[in-house]
Amino acid sequence: MPTAHGVIQGYNAQALVDAKHQIIVCAEAMGNGQDADNLSPMIDKAKENMKAIGRNIEKCEKESIDAYIPDPLHRKRDERFKGQDRFKDGVNKPPKKRWYKPKKETFSGEEFTYDSEVGRYKCPAGKYLKQMSLRHKSGSKYYQYYQARQSDCRECPLKSHCLSQADSKSRSLLIPIADRNDKEKHLSISQRMRQKIDSDEGKQIYSERLGIIEPVFGNIRFIKKLDRFSFRSKTKVNIQWMLYCMVHNIEKIMNYG
Repeated sequence: MPTAHGVIQGYNAQALVDAKHQIIVCAEAMGNGQDADNLSPMIDKAKENMKAIGRNIEKCEKESIDAYIPDPLHRKRDERFKGQDRFKDGVNKPPKKRWYKPKKETFSGEEFTYDSEVGRYKCPAGKYLKQMSLRHKSGSKYYQYYQARQSDCRECPLKSHCLSQADSKSRSLLIPIADRNDKEKHLSISQRMRQKIDSDEGKQIYSERLGIIEPVFGNIRFIKKLDRFSFRSKTKVNIQWMLYCMVHNIEKIMNYG
Protein backbone atom coordinates (compact mmCIF):
# COMPACT_ATOMS: atom_id res chain seq x y z
CA MET A 1 0.00 0.00 0.00
CA PRO A 2 1.49 3.43 -0.95
CA THR A 3 1.33 5.89 1.94
CA ALA A 4 2.85 9.25 2.84
CA HIS A 5 5.60 7.30 4.61
CA GLY A 6 6.38 4.96 1.73
CA VAL A 7 5.05 1.57 0.73
CA ILE A 8 3.84 -0.67 3.56
CA GLN A 9 2.35 -4.13 3.88
CA GLY A 10 -1.33 -3.70 4.61
CA TYR A 11 -4.91 -3.96 3.39
CA ASN A 12 -7.03 -1.73 1.18
CA ALA A 13 -10.31 -0.91 2.94
CA GLN A 14 -13.13 -0.71 0.38
CA ALA A 15 -16.64 0.65 0.88
CA LEU A 16 -19.60 1.05 -1.48
CA VAL A 17 -21.83 3.91 -0.33
CA ASP A 18 -25.25 5.24 -1.36
CA ALA A 19 -25.36 8.87 -2.40
CA LYS A 20 -28.33 10.02 -0.30
CA HIS A 21 -27.44 9.13 3.30
CA GLN A 22 -23.90 7.67 3.00
CA ILE A 23 -25.02 4.24 4.19
CA ILE A 24 -22.36 1.59 3.49
CA VAL A 25 -24.01 -1.16 1.44
CA CYS A 26 -20.87 -3.24 0.96
CA ALA A 27 -17.50 -3.31 2.75
CA GLU A 28 -14.41 -5.47 2.61
CA ALA A 29 -10.68 -5.20 3.29
CA MET A 30 -8.82 -6.22 0.14
CA GLY A 31 -5.29 -7.50 -0.28
CA ASN A 32 -4.92 -5.55 -3.53
CA GLY A 33 -3.72 -1.95 -3.39
CA GLN A 34 -5.27 -0.99 -6.76
CA ASP A 35 -8.83 0.30 -6.31
CA ALA A 36 -9.80 -0.43 -9.92
CA ASP A 37 -9.03 -4.14 -9.49
CA ASN A 38 -11.42 -4.33 -6.52
CA LEU A 39 -14.47 -3.03 -8.40
CA SER A 40 -15.75 -6.36 -9.71
CA PRO A 41 -15.80 -8.27 -6.38
CA MET A 42 -17.36 -5.27 -4.61
CA ILE A 43 -20.24 -5.15 -7.13
CA ASP A 44 -20.85 -8.88 -6.73
CA LYS A 45 -20.94 -8.60 -2.93
CA ALA A 46 -23.23 -5.56 -3.09
CA LYS A 47 -25.72 -7.56 -5.16
CA GLU A 48 -25.60 -10.37 -2.59
CA ASN A 49 -26.27 -7.88 0.20
CA MET A 50 -29.24 -6.38 -1.63
CA LYS A 51 -30.72 -9.87 -2.10
CA ALA A 52 -30.17 -10.67 1.57
CA ILE A 53 -32.31 -7.73 2.67
CA GLY A 54 -35.08 -8.51 0.19
CA ARG A 55 -34.37 -5.90 -2.46
CA ASN A 56 -35.37 -6.66 -6.04
CA ILE A 57 -32.30 -6.23 -8.22
CA GLU A 58 -33.37 -8.27 -11.22
CA LYS A 59 -33.56 -5.13 -13.32
CA CYS A 60 -30.08 -4.09 -12.17
CA GLU A 61 -28.74 -7.44 -13.29
CA LYS A 62 -30.36 -7.12 -16.70
CA GLU A 63 -29.37 -3.50 -17.26
CA SER A 64 -25.78 -2.32 -17.64
CA ILE A 65 -24.42 -0.51 -14.60
CA ASP A 66 -23.78 3.14 -15.45
CA ALA A 67 -20.27 3.32 -13.98
CA TYR A 68 -17.77 6.17 -14.16
CA ILE A 69 -14.27 4.73 -13.74
CA PRO A 70 -11.41 7.16 -14.46
CA ASP A 71 -8.12 6.14 -16.02
CA PRO A 72 -4.81 7.18 -14.36
CA LEU A 73 -4.42 10.21 -16.65
CA HIS A 74 -7.94 11.64 -16.39
CA ARG A 75 -6.88 14.44 -14.01
CA LYS A 76 -4.08 15.50 -16.33
CA ARG A 77 -6.67 16.01 -19.07
CA ASP A 78 -8.95 18.01 -16.76
CA GLU A 79 -8.06 21.70 -16.47
CA ARG A 80 -9.57 21.77 -12.97
CA PHE A 81 -6.59 19.73 -11.71
CA LYS A 82 -3.95 21.84 -13.46
CA GLY A 83 -2.08 22.62 -10.21
CA GLN A 84 -2.41 19.23 -8.56
CA ASP A 85 1.33 18.50 -8.57
CA ARG A 86 1.94 20.94 -5.74
CA PHE A 87 -0.08 18.72 -3.38
CA LYS A 88 1.93 15.54 -3.95
CA ASP A 89 2.98 13.90 -0.68
CA GLY A 90 6.21 12.36 -1.92
CA VAL A 91 4.82 8.88 -2.60
CA ASN A 92 4.64 9.20 -6.37
CA LYS A 93 8.00 10.85 -6.89
CA PRO A 94 9.49 10.94 -10.38
CA PRO A 95 11.88 8.07 -11.06
CA LYS A 96 15.58 8.59 -10.35
CA LYS A 97 17.77 9.59 -13.25
CA ARG A 98 19.37 6.68 -15.02
CA TRP A 99 22.57 6.45 -16.96
CA TYR A 100 20.57 5.72 -20.11
CA LYS A 101 17.73 7.70 -21.63
CA PRO A 102 14.51 5.62 -21.67
CA LYS A 103 12.26 5.74 -24.69
CA LYS A 104 9.66 8.45 -24.33
CA GLU A 105 6.08 7.26 -24.46
CA THR A 106 3.54 9.67 -25.94
CA PHE A 107 -0.21 9.58 -26.49
CA SER A 108 -1.15 7.16 -29.23
CA GLY A 109 -3.68 7.89 -31.94
CA GLU A 110 -6.27 5.95 -29.94
CA GLU A 111 -6.10 8.62 -27.23
CA PHE A 112 -7.61 11.14 -29.68
CA THR A 113 -11.41 11.00 -29.84
CA TYR A 114 -13.56 11.69 -32.87
CA ASP A 115 -16.49 14.11 -32.46
CA SER A 116 -19.04 12.99 -35.05
CA GLU A 117 -21.18 16.11 -34.57
CA VAL A 118 -18.47 18.50 -35.75
CA GLY A 119 -16.44 15.98 -37.74
CA ARG A 120 -13.18 16.70 -35.95
CA TYR A 121 -10.74 14.97 -33.64
CA LYS A 122 -10.11 16.08 -30.09
CA CYS A 123 -6.83 15.61 -28.24
CA PRO A 124 -6.50 14.21 -24.66
CA ALA A 125 -6.49 17.80 -23.37
CA GLY A 126 -9.89 18.47 -24.96
CA LYS A 127 -8.68 20.72 -27.82
CA TYR A 128 -9.90 20.25 -31.39
CA LEU A 129 -7.37 19.54 -34.12
CA LYS A 130 -7.44 21.28 -37.48
CA GLN A 131 -7.94 19.14 -40.58
CA MET A 132 -5.02 19.77 -42.93
CA SER A 133 -5.67 17.19 -45.65
CA LEU A 134 -8.43 14.77 -46.60
CA ARG A 135 -6.06 12.53 -48.53
CA HIS A 136 -2.49 12.63 -47.25
CA LYS A 137 -0.10 10.00 -48.62
CA SER A 138 2.52 8.50 -46.35
CA GLY A 139 4.42 5.61 -47.86
CA SER A 140 1.93 3.45 -49.75
CA LYS A 141 -1.09 4.40 -47.61
CA TYR A 142 -3.44 7.36 -47.49
CA TYR A 143 -4.50 9.15 -44.33
CA GLN A 144 -6.53 12.08 -43.11
CA TYR A 145 -4.02 14.54 -41.73
CA TYR A 146 -4.83 16.62 -38.64
CA GLN A 147 -2.68 19.21 -36.89
CA ALA A 148 -3.08 20.85 -33.48
CA ARG A 149 -2.76 24.61 -33.16
CA GLN A 150 0.57 25.80 -31.84
CA SER A 151 -1.21 28.08 -29.37
CA ASP A 152 -3.04 25.08 -27.89
CA CYS A 153 0.12 22.98 -27.53
CA ARG A 154 2.30 25.81 -26.22
CA GLU A 155 0.56 26.10 -22.83
CA CYS A 156 -0.87 22.58 -22.63
CA PRO A 157 -0.22 20.76 -19.31
CA LEU A 158 -0.01 17.46 -21.23
CA LYS A 159 2.65 18.74 -23.65
CA SER A 160 5.40 16.51 -22.24
CA HIS A 161 3.17 13.44 -22.66
CA CYS A 162 2.07 14.29 -26.18
CA LEU A 163 5.03 15.69 -28.14
CA SER A 164 7.82 13.21 -28.78
CA GLN A 165 10.43 15.88 -29.49
CA ALA A 166 11.19 18.80 -27.16
CA ASP A 167 11.43 21.22 -30.08
CA SER A 168 8.08 20.16 -31.58
CA LYS A 169 5.61 23.01 -31.78
CA SER A 170 2.35 21.08 -32.19
CA ARG A 171 0.99 17.55 -32.40
CA SER A 172 -0.01 15.97 -35.70
CA LEU A 173 -2.38 13.05 -36.19
CA LEU A 174 -2.72 10.64 -39.12
CA ILE A 175 -5.93 8.62 -39.43
CA PRO A 176 -6.15 5.84 -42.03
CA ILE A 177 -8.95 6.74 -44.42
CA ALA A 178 -10.38 3.21 -44.40
CA ASP A 179 -10.70 3.29 -40.61
CA ARG A 180 -12.24 6.72 -40.20
CA ASN A 181 -15.94 5.83 -40.48
CA ASP A 182 -15.58 2.72 -38.33
CA LYS A 183 -13.40 4.28 -35.64
CA GLU A 184 -16.19 4.82 -33.11
CA LYS A 185 -17.55 1.30 -33.64
CA HIS A 186 -14.20 -0.26 -32.77
CA LEU A 187 -13.40 1.75 -29.66
CA SER A 188 -12.27 -0.38 -26.74
CA ILE A 189 -14.04 -0.34 -23.38
CA SER A 190 -11.31 1.83 -21.88
CA GLN A 191 -11.54 4.30 -24.78
CA ARG A 192 -15.30 4.62 -24.41
CA MET A 193 -14.85 5.15 -20.66
CA ARG A 194 -12.30 7.92 -21.29
CA GLN A 195 -14.80 9.67 -23.55
CA LYS A 196 -17.47 9.27 -20.89
CA ILE A 197 -15.29 10.62 -18.06
CA ASP A 198 -14.04 13.56 -20.15
CA SER A 199 -17.53 14.70 -21.14
CA ASP A 200 -19.13 17.61 -19.27
CA GLU A 201 -21.76 15.28 -17.83
CA GLY A 202 -19.12 12.74 -16.81
CA LYS A 203 -17.03 15.37 -15.03
CA GLN A 204 -20.09 16.56 -13.12
CA ILE A 205 -21.14 13.05 -12.07
CA TYR A 206 -17.64 11.95 -11.07
CA SER A 207 -17.09 15.13 -9.03
CA GLU A 208 -19.96 14.03 -6.76
CA ARG A 209 -17.75 11.16 -5.54
CA LEU A 210 -15.84 13.55 -3.25
CA GLY A 211 -18.95 14.41 -1.23
CA ILE A 212 -20.32 10.86 -1.17
CA ILE A 213 -17.51 8.54 -0.12
CA GLU A 214 -14.73 10.68 1.40
CA PRO A 215 -16.80 11.83 4.44
CA VAL A 216 -17.44 8.15 5.23
CA PHE A 217 -13.72 7.34 5.33
CA GLY A 218 -13.09 10.56 7.27
CA ASN A 219 -15.68 9.58 9.90
CA ILE A 220 -14.24 6.07 10.34
CA ARG A 221 -10.61 7.12 10.31
CA PHE A 222 -10.62 10.33 12.34
CA ILE A 223 -13.81 10.20 14.43
CA LYS A 224 -13.90 6.45 15.04
CA LYS A 225 -10.05 6.38 15.24
CA LEU A 226 -9.52 3.46 12.85
CA ASP A 227 -6.35 4.80 11.24
CA ARG A 228 -4.74 1.35 11.07
CA PHE A 229 -5.85 -2.26 11.45
CA SER A 230 -5.06 -4.07 14.72
CA PHE A 231 -4.97 -7.66 13.45
CA ARG A 232 -3.19 -9.92 11.00
CA SER A 233 -4.67 -12.11 8.25
CA LYS A 234 -7.36 -11.00 5.83
CA THR A 235 -10.18 -12.69 7.74
CA LYS A 236 -9.54 -10.82 10.99
CA VAL A 237 -8.81 -7.52 9.25
CA ASN A 238 -12.00 -7.84 7.22
CA ILE A 239 -14.08 -8.49 10.36
CA GLN A 240 -12.65 -5.41 12.04
CA TRP A 241 -13.32 -3.26 8.97
CA MET A 242 -16.93 -4.45 8.63
CA LEU A 243 -17.62 -3.91 12.35
CA TYR A 244 -16.52 -0.28 12.04
CA CYS A 245 -18.66 0.09 8.93
CA MET A 246 -21.64 -1.31 10.87
CA VAL A 247 -21.08 1.27 13.62
CA HIS A 248 -20.99 3.99 10.95
CA ASN A 249 -24.32 2.74 9.55
CA ILE A 250 -25.94 2.58 13.00
CA GLU A 251 -24.95 6.20 13.56
CA LYS A 252 -26.45 7.21 10.22
CA ILE A 253 -29.70 5.36 10.98
CA MET A 254 -29.96 7.07 14.39
CA ASN A 255 -29.50 10.47 12.73
CA TYR A 256 -31.75 9.97 9.70
CA GLY A 257 -34.11 7.18 10.76
